[in-house]
Amino acid sequence: MTTRVSPGGHVVQIGDAAHAFLPTSVNGGTQSFEDGASLACCLRMAIDRDGLNGIPTATKVHNTLRLDRVSFIQQIGFKRRHNYYNINWDAAKKDPSIVAAEPAKWQYQHNAEQYAKDSFEECRNCLETGKKFKNTNCPEDYTFEPWTVKDLEIK
Repeated sequence: MTTRVSPGGHVVQIGDAAHAFLPTSVNGGTQSFEDGASLACCLRMAIDRDGLNGIPTATKVHNTLRLDRVSFIQQIGFKRRHNYYNINWDAAKKDPSIVAAEPAKWQYQHNAEQYAKDSFEECRNCLETGKKFKNTNCPEDYTFEPWTVKDLEIK
């Protein structure tokens, strides 16, 4: 699902309603907090600029700012699950780091509110002009592509 906002921008899904995570993602709860911080910041900025008429823009900007990051972290959870169920447990007893599921630094050092604040205007302009917005809240080599669980199982 590439949009978690109604066409008119008046309804937005956040947290697990928008993007459920496997426990192996080690990040599901954090993403719900990030959604709240991002959406609150986008709403504040849009309403300060355009009053209540800015709400649809705020929700659409929020969706754009969050989509790539959330999608990538979901994919990481599926890969971790696959790895977990294919662990050589004898080797893991000798080297427990094999089963470690620590989030990467780019995940836990992200400030969703600051990112929304810094990216809001550029993202809004891209949405208004139809230009592609490039998120910088994921590793540089990641490019979002829509995917399904079945796609991940094939890889």
